[in-house]
Amino acid sequence: MQVTAPDPERVRIRVADSGPDIPAADRERVFDPFFSRKTKGTGLGLAIVADTVERHGGSVRVGTDGTLAGACFEICLPRGRASASEPLVKELQS
Repeated sequence: MQVTAPDPERVRIRVADSGPDIPAADRERVFDPFFSRKTKGTGLGLAIVADTVERHGGSVRVGTDGTLAGACFEICLPRGRASASEPLVKELQS
C-alpha cells in the first residue's frame, strides 16, 4: 500500500497485490454490485468500497502498478480539516 498527497486538497491510496491481474474486459464492471468471477462470495465487496469512497467525496479506480503483477486499485479522497482520518494517513505513510 502506498499513500501519497498529489495536492494539498487530496490524498491518494494505492493498494496492489501479487495475485492475478484484473482482465481488461472486467475492469469497467468490477465495481458493479454482484459482479464476480469467483465461485464463492456475493460480488459486493468492491461495490461497497466504491459507494463508501464516493460518499466521502472521493473516487476509486482500477490502477496500474509497475512493481507487482497483480491487481491494483487507487482511491483518491479529499483531505479533511482536522478530521479523524488525518492520524491514520500519517500512520500509513510510516
